[in-house]
Amino acid sequence: MSFKAKFVAIGGKSGIGKTTLINSLIAIYPSIFRRPISYTTRQRREGEDKSEYIFISTDEIKLLFEQGKLVNLDFNYGNYYAMDKIKLTQDMKSENLIIIKEIHPQYHNKIKKLAGEDCVSVLVKGLEADGDIRGRGTEDDTFYELHGEEEFDLVYMYDKNSSKEDNAKDFYRKLMVYINTAKMFPPARVIDVKNAIGYTKVADEFTEEKRITTRNFHEVSRDFWTHFIEKLHIGDSVLELGPGNGWLHNSFEWPFVNYCCTDITSNMKSVSNTANGIIASARCIPIKGRSIDCVVASLADPYFYPEMLCEVNRILKDEALFVVTLPDKEWADNLRGADKHETTFLLDEGKSATVFSFTFSDEEITKLAEECGFSICQLTHLCGAELRDNEISPAITKAAENANKAIDNLNIITVIILKKGRNIKG
Repeated sequence: MSFKAKFVAIGGKSGIGKTTLINSLIAIYPSIFRRPISYTTRQRREGEDKSEYIFISTDEIKLLFEQGKLVNLDFNYGNYYAMDKIKLTQDMKSENLIIIKEIHPQYHNKIKKLAGEDCVSVLVKGLEADGDIRGRGTEDDTFYELHGEEEFDLVYMYDKNSSKEDNAKDFYRKLMVYINTAKMFPPARVIDVKNAIGYTKVADEFTEEKRITTRNFHEVSRDFWTHFIEKLHIGDSVLELGPGNGWLHNSFEWPFVNYCCTDITSNMKSVSNTANGIIASARCIPIKGRSIDCVVASLADPYFYPEMLCEVNRILKDEALFVVTLPDKEWADNLRGADKHETTFLLDEGKSATVFSFTFSDEEITKLAEECGFSICQLTHLCGAELRDNEISPAITKAAENANKAIDNLNIITVIILKKGRNIKG
């Protein structure tokens, strides 16, 4: 592992749960997380001890800064905040210690320059009714309207319906997965931006008629989805990620379930023609933790990245399933070459749209799933023999030709069924 998080800067609206999250992390993982010694000119709140701040006057904090004893001197919500330079330097040299601190996002880049590349910028969000317990709503809203999720390394949905311990453990998993996979994937914010731009461009042409490869993929996986959907229970809460053109929801006989879906752009949400749609990134889904019976995703390759898997784990009930199909690595490698994780849609009038497309070996899927808190229930490959369409995409015929295989024998779709339940260790 070449990346080590030495400093985690936590930002988010006032009252969203940042301090509670940090307190819980330190309580559950005391050998891993530590607050830096900090100074502030604000008044001590009721019931607040001296574990986080040393309360001093404006003149005193300015003098310490002039003497070079502080790392920073930030002014926020009418008060000064600063960290002790000597103690922070010592703590960051500790091999296994992560310094964690609530810092307004406008100062995250400054902290990154001070702490180096091993600093993680985190945005903590909440469900719609959460936040603003200290009357900072207008100031907070103005700032966060101008600064989105794409500016942060990690985004976490703090759910006040869940226990403090569950929130801390969910965040810990997400952070550890980020640390362990940071050099293996592009940043989630980069993935989301490219996908949002690409799918906004392709939305109007994202039909079964025009997207022949997508239609072939659907056909190969049709029998699998038919058998799985008919096994769902009446009343189950089911979330579909990235419904695309609505094929999965609209092409099958579903039992009476509580269905909702989420997509990254309003354009794709309109195309899918599905009810109960949410516009959100898969890295931060505004749904209560441990509330969903099943998450499904057909052709999840654009967003099958670690932060998404951790977020799905957060919202699923214990031992619930995440059911996914992906384009198969054998097909992808023989079409576009190994370790190429983008695909381009050719559009009318000579235009194009590019999005991410992640494919994996069985070993990679197993390792990633376990890291994100899942066990593998099923991992199988569907080949071209499942194709019933009279029109075969050139992307499939070309891959078969490059693999020196008949289309019937070429692996085209990977089917993954994951069960939530692998314990995390501190």
